[in-house]
Amino acid sequence: MTITTSESPATASEVILGIDTHLDVHVAVALDGLGRRLGELNVPTTVKGYQKLLHWAEGFGPVCCAGVEGTGSYGAGLARYLKAAGISVMEVERPKRRHLRRNGKSDPIDAEAAARAVLAEETAGEPKSGDGQVEMIRTLRSVRQSAVKARTQAANQLCRLCWLPHRRTYATLCASSLPRTWSTSVPVFAPELVLMMCTQQ
Repeated sequence: MTITTSESPATASEVILGIDTHLDVHVAVALDGLGRRLGELNVPTTVKGYQKLLHWAEGFGPVCCAGVEGTGSYGAGLARYLKAAGISVMEVERPKRRHLRRNGKSDPIDAEAAARAVLAEETAGEPKSGDGQVEMIRTLRSVRQSAVKARTQAANQLCRLCWLPHRRTYATLCASSLPRTWSTSVPVFAPELVLMMCTQQ
């Protein structure tokens, strides 16, 4: 029997990892270069868990590549750890709903599908590094958007309080001189109390 180049021992000895990522536990499946299933492992999403995963995978042979789902969320830490260890990491898209209905849904199935996507070169490419100037700008932009949204919500709530019937307007409260401390024995409507506190800030 003639061994072709794609079935050479060097290729067959390589290990391909597929990892289905979650918040607390990652599920990994290892395949060899010919697509044969070597094993399955569950590890916690900690550095010790990542070390255990890598040690387990290297027990089958040299790890050449890992297909990881969710490299921008649950799998971000694992992707960085594997890249630091010199292992090529490829981002794998999560299975479509129609595929889940046909093939079923389980973490080992998803992990194996991620590994086979690497073998078939059907990955989404290398994940973003998560560092550098681009990532810093993206993080700052995300934080700013959250701050602007919170500010808008607070302003809208304040406007609704100002325009409640039979309540004093915000302009009137701002024009009045309010003491820093005042007795709670005086009956004050809740909206007025909130607006008074706001004008003292």
